Amino acid sequence: MIGALYSKSREEKDAFIRDFLRRAKGSTAIYVYPKNREAERPRLEHVYPVTFEDISKRDEWLYINSIMNRDSVLIVENPSRYPKITSTKFARLKRLSMQIEHKAVVDIVPFTLDIQYLYTPLAYLDRAILGYAHYYAWRENYYEQDADGVVHSSHDFDIVADKMKDACQITYPAFLCQNRKTIEVESAEDERRAYAKKKEQLFAKYTTPQPIVTRLADFNHALDSRSDRLIELLMTLRGKTLVLVNLGIYARRLRKKLRDVGIKQARVTSYQQGIPRQKKHQSDQLAFHMPRDSYQNCIYFESPIVKSYFLLDVESLLPPECNVFHFKSDMKVDQHLYGLLDHELQQIDGLTKELYHATRT
Repeated sequence: MIGALYSKSREEKDAFIRDFLRRAKGSTAIYVYPKNREAERPRLEHVYPVTFEDISKRDEWLYINSIMNRDSVLIVENPSRYPKITSTKFARLKRLSMQIEHKAVVDIVPFTLDIQYLYTPLAYLDRAILGYAHYYAWRENYYEQDADGVVHSSHDFDIVADKMKDACQITYPAFLCQNRKTIEVESAEDERRAYAKKKEQLFAKYTTPQPIVTRLADFNHALDSRSDRLIELLMTLRGKTLVLVNLGIYARRLRKKLRDVGIKQARVTSYQQGIPRQKKHQSDQLAFHMPRDSYQNCIYFESPIVKSYFLLDVESLLPPECNVFHFKSDMKVDQHLYGLLDHELQQIDGLTKELYHATRT
């Protein structure tokens, strides 16, 4: 038995996991989850919990193999945030999944970064879902011919959704909030000169792109033109507003700027900190609940440099009617990061809409 659930609700995910365990009736069960989601994992009786990060540890891996057998149950939560098939995590979990009959995936989205990485989490269930024996063949986005002789791209959202619909469930009609706007920021001339000088220094110091992009982005995010545009926007908004940046230290710096001009209705935090959940004790677990009317506005003040899945966590907790604003300046590094995120969000939203439709027709 295999299955997958894509949901924004902790309660729905927990119910799916418990129902899957009940129906599978496996002799043993293992639940794999991200380390930074320890507080949110369901407390499951007779199920061995292990983090993705610990799967790579020798002793943990040996113990898991010693307790699992063909009739066991494997439940993997949020595998989309570990997309690379070259990782030890994937290699070990894939090997384990091939020896187990009952497998389930639980996540907020089917993939992160790009649809090519959909292969990774679905491979834990069955490579036959996508119809490709190897990731590299799937990645190339070959043309496929359907039963009617019509040729499609293998990554077309409707084609992929049709392949997934028998094994996967989805409980939301669209992942993204629909009220969205890009906020363009025009840099001052002295800021452009300072940016060009900083870029020249970084290219002289580093030979790989990542440290250059990171430091240029940090430099750009701190420019006055950006924070001035934020202040202008906040003064026009009504209701509670959430402002997201990459790191806590940047959040503290921005909070001070806003306090200095008398803006108090905005909560500034990092993507990793995200939206605080309300804790509610239940008889068998500690559940986390998001008050859906908490924020009327959400501002992505900085595009994520790495780990964009923390932004996906935030987006999944926003009420559908929330107004979302995404800042983009005229600096190339900012346009690059904005483009990467926009590509990821549009692909996720496109596939999830098609999957929701396919599972209901």
